Amino acid sequence: MRTASRSVSAVMCGAFVGAALLAAPVAAAPDGEERPECTPAATVAEAAPLAEACGGEVEVLDQRTEWNSVYATPRGTLRTEANILAQRTRVSGTWEDIDPTLVATPDGVAVSSPVYKMVFSRGGSEQPLASITKDGHTLAVHAPVALTEPAIQGSRIIYPHVLDGVDLIVQVHEDGTGFSQALRVVDAAAAASPEARRAGVRAGHHRRPRAGRGRRRVRGSRLRG
Repeated sequence: MRTASRSVSAVMCGAFVGAALLAAPVAAAPDGEERPECTPAATVAEAAPLAEACGGEVEVLDQRTEWNSVYATPRGTLRTEANILAQRTRVSGTWEDIDPTLVATPDGVAVSSPVYKMVFSRGGSEQPLASITKDGHTLAVHAPVALTEPAIQGSRIIYPHVLDGVDLIVQVHEDGTGFSQALRVVDAAAAASPEARRAGVRAGHHRRPRAGRGRRRVRGSRLRG
Protein backbone atom coordinates (compact mmCIF):
# COMPACT_ATOMS: atom_id res chain seq x y z
CA MET A 1 0.00 0.00 0.00
CA ARG A 2 1.34 3.38 -0.85
CA THR A 3 2.32 5.85 1.76
CA ALA A 4 2.66 9.15 -0.10
CA SER A 5 0.55 11.69 1.69
CA ARG A 6 -0.10 15.39 1.96
CA SER A 7 0.87 15.92 5.58
CA VAL A 8 -0.54 19.44 5.83
CA SER A 9 -3.99 18.32 4.67
CA ALA A 10 -3.92 15.26 6.89
CA VAL A 11 -3.15 17.36 9.97
CA MET A 12 -5.74 20.00 9.12
CA CYS A 13 -8.46 17.44 8.42
CA GLY A 14 -7.64 15.52 11.56
CA ALA A 15 -7.77 18.65 13.68
CA PHE A 16 -11.07 19.73 12.17
CA VAL A 17 -12.85 16.40 12.46
CA GLY A 18 -11.32 15.72 15.84
CA ALA A 19 -13.03 18.77 17.27
CA ALA A 20 -16.19 16.70 17.81
CA LEU A 21 -16.01 14.70 21.03
CA LEU A 22 -17.28 11.15 20.84
CA ALA A 23 -16.74 9.88 24.36
CA ALA A 24 -15.26 10.70 27.73
CA PRO A 25 -11.44 10.67 28.03
CA VAL A 26 -9.96 7.20 28.24
CA ALA A 27 -9.39 5.73 31.68
CA ALA A 28 -6.59 3.36 32.60
CA ALA A 29 -7.42 -0.35 32.54
CA PRO A 30 -7.86 -1.95 35.97
CA ASP A 31 -4.78 -3.74 37.31
CA GLY A 32 -4.38 -7.20 35.83
CA GLU A 33 -7.03 -6.66 33.14
CA GLU A 34 -5.84 -6.96 29.56
CA ARG A 35 -6.94 -4.35 27.05
CA PRO A 36 -8.67 -5.56 23.86
CA GLU A 37 -6.81 -5.24 20.57
CA CYS A 38 -7.30 -2.01 18.60
CA THR A 39 -8.66 -3.75 15.51
CA PRO A 40 -10.63 -1.87 12.80
CA ALA A 41 -14.34 -1.47 13.52
CA ALA A 42 -17.24 -1.22 11.11
CA THR A 43 -18.77 2.06 12.34
CA VAL A 44 -17.98 5.08 14.50
CA ALA A 45 -20.41 3.76 17.11
CA GLU A 46 -18.32 0.58 17.38
CA ALA A 47 -14.90 2.19 16.98
CA ALA A 48 -15.28 4.89 19.66
CA PRO A 49 -15.76 2.61 22.70
CA LEU A 50 -13.16 0.16 21.38
CA ALA A 51 -10.57 2.96 21.08
CA GLU A 52 -11.33 3.98 24.66
CA ALA A 53 -11.02 0.40 25.88
CA CYS A 54 -7.88 -0.54 23.96
CA GLY A 55 -6.11 2.77 24.55
CA GLY A 56 -5.19 3.31 20.89
CA GLU A 57 -6.64 4.43 17.58
CA VAL A 58 -9.23 2.30 15.79
CA GLU A 59 -9.93 2.68 12.09
CA VAL A 60 -13.58 3.24 11.12
CA LEU A 61 -14.11 1.02 8.08
CA ASP A 62 -17.30 2.58 6.76
CA GLN A 63 -15.49 5.95 6.57
CA ARG A 64 -12.62 4.57 4.49
CA THR A 65 -12.16 5.84 0.93
CA GLU A 66 -9.52 5.31 -1.73
CA TRP A 67 -7.73 8.44 -0.43
CA ASN A 68 -8.72 8.79 3.23
CA SER A 69 -8.72 6.82 6.48
CA VAL A 70 -10.66 7.82 9.62
CA TYR A 71 -9.68 6.74 13.13
CA ALA A 72 -11.46 6.92 16.47
CA THR A 73 -9.01 7.96 19.18
CA PRO A 74 -8.94 7.08 22.88
CA ARG A 75 -9.47 10.79 23.62
CA GLY A 76 -12.98 10.54 22.18
CA THR A 77 -12.25 12.27 18.86
CA LEU A 78 -11.94 11.32 15.19
CA ARG A 79 -8.74 11.76 13.23
CA THR A 80 -8.62 11.75 9.41
CA GLU A 81 -5.63 10.91 7.26
CA ALA A 82 -6.01 12.50 3.80
CA ASN A 83 -3.63 11.56 0.98
CA ILE A 84 -2.82 13.09 -2.40
CA LEU A 85 -2.40 9.68 -4.03
CA ALA A 86 -4.98 6.94 -3.76
CA GLN A 87 -3.95 4.36 -1.17
CA ARG A 88 -6.23 1.45 -2.04
CA THR A 89 -8.94 0.34 -4.43
CA ARG A 90 -12.25 -1.50 -4.29
CA VAL A 91 -12.77 -1.80 -8.04
CA SER A 92 -13.26 -5.56 -7.50
CA GLY A 93 -15.80 -4.99 -4.72
CA THR A 94 -13.39 -5.47 -1.81
CA TRP A 95 -10.49 -3.32 -0.60
CA GLU A 96 -7.20 -4.25 -2.26
CA ASP A 97 -3.75 -2.77 -2.83
CA ILE A 98 -3.37 -0.73 -6.02
CA ASP A 99 -1.34 -2.40 -8.78
CA PRO A 100 -0.77 -0.35 -11.97
CA THR A 101 0.84 -3.30 -13.78
CA LEU A 102 -0.60 -3.88 -17.24
CA VAL A 103 -1.75 -7.29 -18.42
CA ALA A 104 -3.03 -8.54 -21.78
CA THR A 105 -6.66 -9.72 -21.71
CA PRO A 106 -9.20 -10.73 -24.39
CA ASP A 107 -10.73 -7.24 -24.08
CA GLY A 108 -7.46 -5.36 -24.42
CA VAL A 109 -4.55 -4.34 -22.21
CA ALA A 110 -5.93 -3.87 -18.70
CA VAL A 111 -4.58 -2.41 -15.46
CA SER A 112 -4.23 -5.15 -12.83
CA SER A 113 -5.80 -3.36 -9.84
CA PRO A 114 -6.66 0.31 -10.52
CA VAL A 115 -8.93 2.74 -8.72
CA TYR A 116 -10.87 3.15 -11.97
CA LYS A 117 -11.09 0.38 -14.54
CA MET A 118 -8.83 1.12 -17.51
CA VAL A 119 -8.45 -0.84 -20.75
CA PHE A 120 -6.04 0.07 -23.56
CA SER A 121 -5.97 -0.87 -27.22
CA ARG A 122 -4.28 -4.03 -28.48
CA GLY A 123 -3.51 -2.13 -31.66
CA GLY A 124 -5.47 -1.66 -34.84
CA SER A 125 -8.62 0.40 -35.33
CA GLU A 126 -11.29 -1.63 -33.51
CA GLN A 127 -10.67 -0.09 -30.07
CA PRO A 128 -10.03 3.43 -28.80
CA LEU A 129 -6.59 4.09 -27.38
CA ALA A 130 -8.08 3.77 -23.91
CA SER A 131 -11.32 3.57 -21.99
CA ILE A 132 -11.63 4.52 -18.33
CA THR A 133 -14.73 3.78 -16.27
CA LYS A 134 -15.92 5.68 -13.18
CA ASP A 135 -19.27 5.28 -11.43
CA GLY A 136 -20.70 3.34 -14.35
CA HIS A 137 -19.68 5.94 -16.94
CA THR A 138 -16.97 5.21 -19.53
CA LEU A 139 -14.75 7.80 -21.19
CA ALA A 140 -13.19 6.71 -24.51
CA VAL A 141 -9.87 8.30 -25.46
CA HIS A 142 -8.86 8.18 -29.12
CA ALA A 143 -5.44 8.65 -30.65
CA PRO A 144 -4.84 10.87 -33.72
CA VAL A 145 -2.60 8.16 -35.20
CA ALA A 146 -3.05 4.53 -36.26
CA LEU A 147 -2.14 2.24 -33.37
CA THR A 148 0.41 -0.53 -33.81
CA GLU A 149 0.73 -3.70 -31.75
CA PRO A 150 1.87 -2.54 -28.30
CA ALA A 151 4.73 -3.66 -26.11
CA ILE A 152 3.92 -3.87 -22.38
CA GLN A 153 6.56 -2.77 -19.89
CA GLY A 154 5.15 -2.92 -16.37
CA SER A 155 2.76 0.02 -16.08
CA ARG A 156 3.78 1.44 -19.48
CA ILE A 157 2.59 0.63 -23.00
CA ILE A 158 4.63 1.51 -26.06
CA TYR A 159 2.97 1.63 -29.47
CA PRO A 160 6.04 1.63 -31.74
CA HIS A 161 6.24 3.48 -35.05
CA VAL A 162 2.74 4.94 -35.04
CA LEU A 163 4.40 7.36 -37.46
CA ASP A 164 7.76 7.00 -39.15
CA GLY A 165 10.29 7.43 -36.34
CA VAL A 166 7.62 8.23 -33.73
CA ASP A 167 6.37 6.03 -30.85
CA LEU A 168 3.27 6.58 -28.71
CA ILE A 169 3.89 5.96 -24.99
CA VAL A 170 1.13 5.53 -22.42
CA GLN A 171 2.01 5.56 -18.71
CA VAL A 172 -0.50 4.48 -16.05
CA HIS A 173 -0.38 6.62 -12.91
CA GLU A 174 1.12 4.79 -9.94
CA ASP A 175 -2.05 5.27 -7.88
CA GLY A 176 -4.28 3.75 -10.55
CA THR A 177 -6.46 6.81 -11.14
CA GLY A 178 -5.53 7.71 -14.72
CA PHE A 179 -2.78 7.78 -17.29
CA SER A 180 -0.56 10.06 -19.35
CA GLN A 181 0.34 9.84 -23.02
CA ALA A 182 3.22 11.24 -25.05
CA LEU A 183 4.81 10.95 -28.49
CA ARG A 184 8.49 10.00 -28.54
CA VAL A 185 10.45 11.25 -31.54
CA VAL A 186 13.46 9.22 -32.67
CA ASP A 187 15.17 11.92 -34.72
CA ALA A 188 14.71 15.34 -36.27
CA ALA A 189 13.93 13.88 -39.69
CA ALA A 190 10.95 12.04 -38.23
CA ALA A 191 9.69 15.21 -36.55
CA ALA A 192 9.88 17.07 -39.84
CA SER A 193 7.45 14.77 -41.65
CA PRO A 194 4.00 16.18 -42.51
CA GLU A 195 2.26 13.39 -40.57
CA ALA A 196 4.27 14.12 -37.43
CA ARG A 197 3.60 17.84 -37.68
CA ARG A 198 -0.13 17.22 -37.97
CA ALA A 199 0.09 15.16 -34.78
CA GLY A 200 1.80 18.09 -33.02
CA VAL A 201 5.37 16.77 -33.03
CA ARG A 202 8.33 19.16 -33.09
CA ALA A 203 11.99 18.20 -33.28
CA GLY A 204 13.73 17.72 -29.94
CA HIS A 205 10.54 17.37 -27.91
CA HIS A 206 8.28 14.74 -26.43
CA ARG A 207 4.80 15.93 -27.30
CA ARG A 208 1.41 14.88 -26.08
CA PRO A 209 -0.71 13.88 -29.08
CA ARG A 210 -3.50 16.16 -30.16
CA ALA A 211 -7.00 14.78 -29.91
CA GLY A 212 -8.81 14.14 -33.17
CA ARG A 213 -11.89 16.11 -34.09
CA GLY A 214 -14.84 15.07 -31.96
CA ARG A 215 -12.63 13.01 -29.70
CA ARG A 216 -11.69 13.36 -26.08
CA ARG A 217 -8.45 12.58 -24.27
CA VAL A 218 -6.90 12.34 -20.85
CA ARG A 219 -3.70 14.39 -20.49
CA GLY A 220 -2.03 13.46 -17.26
CA SER A 221 -5.20 14.06 -15.27
CA ARG A 222 -6.91 11.90 -12.68
CA LEU A 223 -10.63 11.31 -12.56
CA ARG A 224 -11.73 11.91 -9.01
CA GLY A 225 -15.15 12.27 -7.46
